[in-house]
Order: sequence, then C-alpha cells, then structure tokens
Amino acid sequence: YLIFRTSNLYGRAVNIQARSWFEQLEYQSSENDKLVCDGLVHTGYLDIQLFIFVLKKCLDLKISNRLLHVSSSDLCTRYEFAQYYAEAFGQNKSVFVKGSWNFPLDTSMFSGNLDDSLHFKLDTMNLQRSIGAVMPTVKDSLGFTFRRFSSKVENKTGKKKFSGLTYI
Repeated sequence: YLIFRTSNLYGRAVNIQARSWFEQLEYQSSENDKLVCDGLVHTGYLDIQLFIFVLKKCLDLKISNRLLHVSSSDLCTRYEFAQYYAEAFGQNKSVFVKGSWNFPLDTSMFSGNLDDSLHFKLDTMNLQRSIGAVMPTVKDSLGFTFRRFSSKVENKTGKKKFSGLTYI
C-alpha cells in the first residue's frame, strides 16, 4: 500500500461546467470581480502537477507500505494564496478580499475564541527523506504553475519571455 495525505492541491479542472477554486481565482481576477477569501485557516498548497511528480517518484523508487504527507513547506490562508497568485500571475491584488468562510468546525479545535486562526501543517519529512527532495513553498509552487501555464513569446531582441495566459 501507498497512502498519500495531501494539502490543498490546485490546478485546472476537467469539468468546464464547474470551476475549481484556482480557476475561480483566475476568472475573478480577469474580470476584476471581487472575491472573498478565507483569512483564518492556514494550510499548505501544491500544484497538482507537483503532486504527480511526487507520485511518479515514489512509484519509480518502489516505495511501499507507507503513509506519506504531501504539502508545500509553508502554510498560508486562501486570502494569502490569492495574493501570492496575483503576484505570480501579474494580476490585480485588490479584487481579493479577506473574509471568513463558514467551515464546519468543531469548537474544541480553538484555543480561545472563535476568532483564532487555525494552522494545519502536514509533516513532510518522511516524504522528503524517501524521495530525496525538498518540498517547495507556496510561492515556489505558484511560480511553477505560472511557468507551466505560460506561453513563450519571442521579443524584438530574439530572447524568449514568458507571459501568462489570458482567461477566456
């Protein structure tokens, strides 16, 4: 057996009828439309392709009988993720508004009052030792996503530059 426990994985969905959260970020920022993002719950975020690389590496190394945590090396809220997304993709940060989403939470998870923020960190040390790699930060993951979604364009000097895709 090989069990993966993952943080939030993001990327483009297959179903054009229902946008993934990442696609909603893309759409709202391209339309300059306000999007309220949670600012209390801190988790890791990882591009789905990075998870696939980890999965492939584990299979290539014939790792078995393990429970492995897969996550970015740091944590952030959905609001912070949206801000990092705007930086990486050159979008307007002001369309993302910090708010509080209604998650189904057990009040025993909070140390004091319900305004406390929650931090859900997965320990990736076992995975990192197993595959011999360091997990990226959220910003590094978004940089990878930008390069993956970017198109190469030749400028007048003949050098290649990257520009993000425009949401259609």
